[in-house]
Amino acid sequence: TAEELVADLKADIAAMAARHPDWDGKTAAVAYYWGGTLGVYAGDDIRPLLLSNLGFRTPSAVDAAAGPGEFALTLSEEELQVVDADLLIWVTDGSDEQRNLIANMPLRPALTAYQEGREVFTDGDLTGAFSHGSLLSIPFALSTLEPRIAAAMDGDPATRVPE
Repeated sequence: TAEELVADLKADIAAMAARHPDWDGKTAAVAYYWGGTLGVYAGDDIRPLLLSNLGFRTPSAVDAAAGPGEFALTLSEEELQVVDADLLIWVTDGSDEQRNLIANMPLRPALTAYQEGREVFTDGDLTGAFSHGSLLSIPFALSTLEPRIAAAMDGDPATRVPE
């Protein structure tokens, strides 16, 4: 039944959080660079809400800058520091073009998340699952994100985050 599927999903999320107690209380920002627009999702969006169930919290600078009821905040590249967090997830379509746009932002090397290897990049499939946030897509998003987040949060900047 649907109730059983929801219960199973909640149990899977709780188990993932339990496997990574060090994530509790850390900040996580979910950012994007689409069509020449830089942005970050506010804490009420499905992506940060899912991460909050794993112990992460949205950086206060993000929620402070987002207006009431806004699910995302558009930024200029000069405001990139707003997305800096203990974990920075870049939502992308997986293309080299989009990855290069992010990689070539002049202020990105100033981000602590960049310097400490705590960035995770999604591809098209993961972006779809993470963004749709359905009962069927969340398990895929979680199973794909877990090893990436674990690598990014291991405390060693030299660890390669899987893609």
